[in-house]
Amino acid sequence: MITVFTPTYNRAYSLPRTFESLQRQTYRDFEWVVVDDGSTDGTRALCESFARASTFPMRYYYQENSGKHVAINLGANVAEGGWFLILDSDDWLPERGLEVSARYITQIEDDGRFAGVAGLKGTDENTLLWIRGTSPDDLTAKGRRTLEREYVDSTSKEYRYKLRIPGDRAEVVRTALMRSHPFPVFEGNRFMSEGLLWQALSDEGYLFRWFNEITYCGDYLDDGLSKNAGTAYADSPRGTAYLKNSMLGSKIPLVRKPREAVSYIRYGRAAGESVRHLFYTCKKKSLFLPALPIALARPVRMK
Repeated sequence: MITVFTPTYNRAYSLPRTFESLQRQTYRDFEWVVVDDGSTDGTRALCESFARASTFPMRYYYQENSGKHVAINLGANVAEGGWFLILDSDDWLPERGLEVSARYITQIEDDGRFAGVAGLKGTDENTLLWIRGTSPDDLTAKGRRTLEREYVDSTSKEYRYKLRIPGDRAEVVRTALMRSHPFPVFEGNRFMSEGLLWQALSDEGYLFRWFNEITYCGDYLDDGLSKNAGTAYADSPRGTAYLKNSMLGSKIPLVRKPREAVSYIRYGRAAGESVRHLFYTCKKKSLFLPALPIALARPVRMK
């Protein structure tokens, strides 16, 4: 069974589309778990009406406003499905979205090398969704060939840096791995990039089967995290410093690490950490001193 998990905050205006897309799924072995991150717009009552009308199992949980990453931790812990798909509250699934993902899950579910499968995201069932600042023209020849294949098996690092494929993907992950890789929680910090999870799984050698069918639809809304990542990072400096330090200790290409070192220091200082502490906890100390003057000259602007 697949657990479709939706974290939501004041999205009563968009949740009906998400719900209706699940009602139309051709694949029926799934449940819907919604974690409400402290909404004040009638989300609870709306979800209660969904539960009464749904043709599939649905469960609703409420938490005080803590951030999407905390909601994901809760969702993974209560999930009853063996596979876990994060469906944001402003997005929706094409009718065969879960069916297609389930077909590829069947191919790899008995192979412990695989963390899961990942389909494409689109603005509709026929149009790929490109992250801000990228377009099909940014693909390398190797990347174009990759998107013409049925699928490719690789780690997240290989997919992003070796094949150089940009854009969000619709990952369906083993629930057991979601539970064993919880997002760290820092008091007062309400944001942690999901990239932390994908990088951890990549560093541990887990593969995904990246297939080239659109299984997830959405767009980057003005009030969404994707369009406001910079503000979210600044509002959660301790968590952001943790993320950047994790990147320094990861297997990403070395050429990317100087930038991560600068960010680690900038956000660590914004969180109130001393330069001494940041140096001793840095996971790539050889980059710390060269990055220090740049970081100190570009402090994070806090609200």
